[in-house]
Amino acid sequence: KAGQDHVDIITFYNELFVPAVKPLLVELGPAGTPTKTARASEENKTD
Repeated sequence: KAGQDHVDIITFYNELFVPAVKPLLVELGPAGTPTKTARASEENKTD
């Protein structure tokens, strides 16, 4: 598709998709990948 209706996929990704999804990824990120602090607190736990 050519003309003003054409949206470059890279432009779409950078200007629309990333800003829309970033807050969700930031919220989910730390839960999926344990941080150094989280691992240290797990190791120091006494049962």
